[in-house]
Amino acid sequence: ESALDALLGDDILQQTNPTVGLAAHHGQIDIRITAKADTEAEAKAMIAETETQIHNRAGKYIFGTGDQQLAHVLVALLTEQNTKLAITEIGTGAPVITQKLQSANANDHIVYQTYLDSPDKLKTQFAIPSNVTTITEIADWLASYIRAQSGAQAAIVVVGQPDAREMADDAQSTIVTVHTPFGQRTRTYGFGGQNEIAAKWVTNWSLAMLWRMLKDNQHG
Repeated sequence: ESALDALLGDDILQQTNPTVGLAAHHGQIDIRITAKADTEAEAKAMIAETETQIHNRAGKYIFGTGDQQLAHVLVALLTEQNTKLAITEIGTGAPVITQKLQSANANDHIVYQTYLDSPDKLKTQFAIPSNVTTITEIADWLASYIRAQSGAQAAIVVVGQPDAREMADDAQSTIVTVHTPFGQRTRTYGFGGQNEIAAKWVTNWSLAMLWRMLKDNQHG
């Protein structure tokens, strides 16, 4: 949220009419614009002007407006770019990212999906090289591996510690990696476990990052 504050600037955030409010929700930020005017048409015009200013400054991070949901916006982009996706989720309590995408009708785009309830089962499922040892290295290797093996253009991997306490101060409780032909992004969370908060964070971050990477590549 602080990074978005800096992008938008005080002139937008501290203006009195229209007003601009930010609300953070587990890795996603909502921007609300409210205007007061004598007529609805005037209020809409004021809101549109401020919305344009916001897009000019932070547009590359904005996935939608109104009631648009991230999963649906990403699926539309996957369709537009004819992109197939591989997903591996480990220790998250359920295949939460897969379920979120399936709720947005992404089945035609998911060419590979697997879920393991614990990282302890990784070695029986995958031939991980002996020099790949840390949880971050494993997540990065898995993302590259499942993308290559499945023929997908993109891969998402989550490796979490299922017994980690919520908000535990462990620098490597949960690793999320997004892998595409034109780059890889990895995020480390100091919390884990099979709880709703962890599920929302890893889902929102992975879908948002994949959307950004695909959009960046689209625009060259």
